[in-house]
Amino acid sequence: MANSATLVSTITRRGKATVYGYKVVIDTTGADLTIRTPTGVAKIFLVGAWISDGTAMNITFKSGSTTLCIPELAANDGLQVSVPCGDVDSFILATESAAALVIQSSGALTSGILFVAEAVEL
Repeated sequence: MANSATLVSTITRRGKATVYGYKVVIDTTGADLTIRTPTGVAKIFLVGAWISDGTAMNITFKSGSTTLCIPELAANDGLQVSVPCGDVDSFILATESAAALVIQSSGALTSGILFVAEAVEL
């Protein structure tokens, strides 16, 4: 297998940016995986994440090639982050304009979902 980010859901919100759900699988550790590349000068906003695995690992979130943050996950622990449902203007992190959201893992990841929105601004 190979690292993959597969679009599994699309949530269209009236008057707001569409949210895309990606299933993430990482077999090859230390390799970049592009989650989504924006069109034009838009940014990618991470609005939710659910990652779980039995192995301790670090997940590096990048804006293109620039590291944004590196959460550390303990074995049999996970990462679950979301913004409040009613707060449609909140986000966890954002890429620079025209930069892809990229992740890298120090361990194999068998179960992960990332929710992202693409917009010039939220």
